[in-house]
Amino acid sequence: MALDNLDLDKIHIKFLYYYLQQRGFTDVISGSAQPQITRQGLAKVQIPLRPLEDQQRIVSILDQANALRQKRKEAMKLLDEYVESVFLEMFGDPVTNSKGWRQMTLREVATTLKRGPFGGALKKDIFVPDGYAVYEQSHAIYGDFNEFRYFIPEEKYNEMKAFSVTPGDLIVSCSGTLGKIAEVPHDAKQGVINQALLRITLNNDIVLNAYFLFMFRSPWCQNILFGVSRGSGISNFPPMSVIKNLSFPIPDISYQKKFVSMNKDIVEIRSNMNMQKTELDLQFNALMQKAFSDTQ
Repeated sequence: MALDNLDLDKIHIKFLYYYLQQRGFTDVISGSAQPQITRQGLAKVQIPLRPLEDQQRIVSILDQANALRQKRKEAMKLLDEYVESVFLEMFGDPVTNSKGWRQMTLREVATTLKRGPFGGALKKDIFVPDGYAVYEQSHAIYGDFNEFRYFIPEEKYNEMKAFSVTPGDLIVSCSGTLGKIAEVPHDAKQGVINQALLRITLNNDIVLNAYFLFMFRSPWCQNILFGVSRGSGISNFPPMSVIKNLSFPIPDISYQKKFVSMNKDIVEIRSNMNMQKTELDLQFNALMQKAFSDTQ
């Protein structure tokens, strides 16, 4: 039955919700500049009319699976809040530097601050099936360094060595999804950053990566870089002059090590929880697919 002719007495509202969630709306969206779901598009959607008992059974199964997902998500949120509380207890409020740590700018604690090359330096006609990797925003956003879409030959890599990536570097997304940061792992592929990334190499005698990552991801730092102080409609990364002069409270290195040691265990726990959440998401999507497989 079409959505605009639907008899609500014959359908469970949660069944309708899950069906629409699983079905998606790609075929009812119109407009290219500002895509939107239209009433006319929705009118085309055909809703499967199953007996209410069957609908209730499907809703019950999906509700249970969804509840497990939400519990895992809430547990991860509580873990993040715990780490944040430990950080604030150890180092104080970074806004006021309540514990009086020395303030140092990013240019003072980094040995390298390098924006990616101009877009023309990495044209698609130079890419090869295998070679030196091109690091993209997705690597900074998701922290996943297992997949690469583009590679360059050795000659091009040697030409672009100023933009090369080494294990322990931090990469930051500079357009679109701004300010996401990730650490390049020890087994990372040799390669270069593209135009949408910033590469940071820290002086680990002054500041440890794990401490800096936590500080950079904090709402305090993100608000300075991308928040109200620069306007709510910002779509570009701040100038390098702003980035270089961003000031951080830098505790004694021994104190940073205490936090890093504690946080290492938390990171492992959270990684395991995230894998479990991913598995629960896959199971939930599979259940929805199976529940509605004969209704498409």
